[in-house]
Amino acid sequence: MIFFSNVDIFCKFAYRFIKKKMITIGITGGIGSGKTIVSKVLTALGYPVYVADDESKRLTDTNLFIKEGLIELFGKEMFADGLLNKKMLADAIFNNKEKLQVVNNLIHPIVMKDFAKWKEKQTSPVVFIETAILFETPFHSLVDKKITVTSPLALRIKRLLLRDNASEQEIKNRMSNQMSDEEKIKCSDFVIVNDEKMAVLPQIQEILSEL
Repeated sequence: MIFFSNVDIFCKFAYRFIKKKMITIGITGGIGSGKTIVSKVLTALGYPVYVADDESKRLTDTNLFIKEGLIELFGKEMFADGLLNKKMLADAIFNNKEKLQVVNNLIHPIVMKDFAKWKEKQTSPVVFIETAILFETPFHSLVDKKITVTSPLALRIKRLLLRDNASEQEIKNRMSNQMSDEEKIKCSDFVIVNDEKMAVLPQIQEILSEL
């Protein structure tokens, strides 16, 4: 039996126990699948969600180590106006797996460290991280359970045509560089179908009830 000499010691022990019991869930899916919708529903339900893509962009613009690394790789033009030239970076690593890997090795450890700090501040028993590349990177090692969001290909293309300033062929090229839904599903514990026919909320609630 454990005896506590004062309330402070007990509270510290309880806090550590709660932190250990915290479940981390990864949300992934191809571009246009609707990961963001799932994340917004979870946020509305009161669950903390770390959106890795958004945080990665923030860190790329503000983290000195990342900025210096990208300038060394691609030149000062990458930050001509003080902010990352996203199109220039995308063009530089598109279809160049070697450069893509170098950039990922530069950015991902910083994002993972930032996520760990963010998680330490959370008090919810369940937290989520949304990332399109959950299985392609070490991010999968940070989560206890994994959710893949899927959508029919035609619907994904339609969404991206409305959202992005890109042609259908450019969108298909980007999709071809991503892990397929079938591969993601094999690695996942749960699947959410976001086809604008099946309601997303009941699927999320069912997953939450199982956790």
